[in-house]
Amino acid sequence: MQPRTGTLRRADNSGMPTLWDILFLVMLACVLVFVSWVGTLNYRQGMKTEVTKHHGRAWLDSLTELGPKRGEEGFEFPACAGGLTPDAIEQGAKPEDIKTRWGECQTALAKGVEALGEQENPFTGEPFKFVSKCDPSDRGTSGAVLFEKILPTPPGSAQPTAASHLAPNDSLALKTVIRVTVCGNGADPIRIGEVEF
Repeated sequence: MQPRTGTLRRADNSGMPTLWDILFLVMLACVLVFVSWVGTLNYRQGMKTEVTKHHGRAWLDSLTELGPKRGEEGFEFPACAGGLTPDAIEQGAKPEDIKTRWGECQTALAKGVEALGEQENPFTGEPFKFVSKCDPSDRGTSGAVLFEKILPTPPGSAQPTAASHLAPNDSLALKTVIRVTVCGNGADPIRIGEVEF
């Protein structure tokens, strides 16, 4: 039997990395740096969303705490007074006598409640703002808060309630269910909760 002949190269046993080894290690290092960078960006965006949710919870907590006190004498936020119940109306209270509006109440709360007055938009660093809707086509709404009033629909409707933007000119004479929603990263709506105010 004849020994095989060919052009096989002998393995390099010098222990030094080859050019391909070096290229592979450089590429691996680049991938690790890129993955770390993307992870850091995602973490920062996630934290901004969490801060926005914290702002929304602060509003929900304040409305929850102050809601039952709105009809009391000497209520600390006169711009938010009102909140008549059906029982109060039966006893002679007149909603038309209460002139408070949501816009004035919202401003009074932002100035008078410490946890609300110090808020700023984590996505832009600008002062906190309120919007009429979270609009993914408008990234400027990221980090904002949306207040909606929840109203009952007529009997027989497919949906028992309907939500609409709580406008600055809306009356606060009657008790109203308010939904607090924040606009997250990408301006997607994130519901925080509902409260009777």
